[in-house]
Amino acid sequence: MKRLSGVADQARLSDAKSIQKLVNHFADQDRMLHRKLKDIRKDIGDFIVYRMDGEVVGCAALHRLSDNLAEIRAVAVREKDQKHGIGRKLVEACLEKAQTSGIPDVLLLTYEPGYFGRFGFEKTKIKIENFHHKLYGECLNRPKGPPGKCGEIAMVYHLS
Repeated sequence: MKRLSGVADQARLSDAKSIQKLVNHFADQDRMLHRKLKDIRKDIGDFIVYRMDGEVVGCAALHRLSDNLAEIRAVAVREKDQKHGIGRKLVEACLEKAQTSGIPDVLLLTYEPGYFGRFGFEKTKIKIENFHHKLYGECLNRPKGPPGKCGEIAMVYHLS
């Protein structure tokens, strides 16, 4: 696998439109949630981007749900730049951010459990009623329905 030269770093407000274009491209394929520009701007501190030659080609967000739990969301890499380790760098950057913030558990919902399993995420059977209220509220708007009914797999990574 050829690694592309670039850097993962904290997103800036000026990256918001690029993040939205990237995420909504995959959301149009029912692979993730659509994101409004105003929401991306509001949560820009959650986002990490991967830049190549100054251009955003990948993104991921670590959204804190509580003192003990965060969610990795909006992991997207431009299609022509996939299979080069960019997604791995973004997920690892999110996990490092969680660890330095003292968050012991990281959750994600995915249609690609094999991909995230390579990083050490494990499938978990979380009941819908046990979802953090903010996360569950967003889940109701998932393209294929709420968790447990939409085919997404809940996975967790334990940092502690």
